[in-house]
Amino acid sequence: MILCHGCYDYTRYPFDIFIEDAGLLMIVVLPAAICVVLWKVFVTNRTTPRGNILSLGLDESSATYTELYGRSLPWLALFLHALVGVATFKLGVLTFKAWSYILDLQLTH
Repeated sequence: MILCHGCYDYTRYPFDIFIEDAGLLMIVVLPAAICVVLWKVFVTNRTTPRGNILSLGLDESSATYTELYGRSLPWLALFLHALVGVATFKLGVLTFKAWSYILDLQLTH
């Protein structure tokens, strides 16, 4: 995203710098992902009554949360969530256009 077309020199993002940045990101993301997976396996999924067998819910016989307890979120709430998402997106687009307009005004004067 270039806010001022004449203000910045655009250069290509070098591949070796990208690899370094991705490596630094993996240092942060990988331990968090491992913690989430371990949490899901050892805390969220309980052992079955048959004995120390972990139930991951990956087979066809396991019921989902909705099948067990029904839909807990009413249709009105789903509609309102979608409406807020669309309104937030529109507000973001409007803000970007306003910012671009202000920058263009500053460049012309």
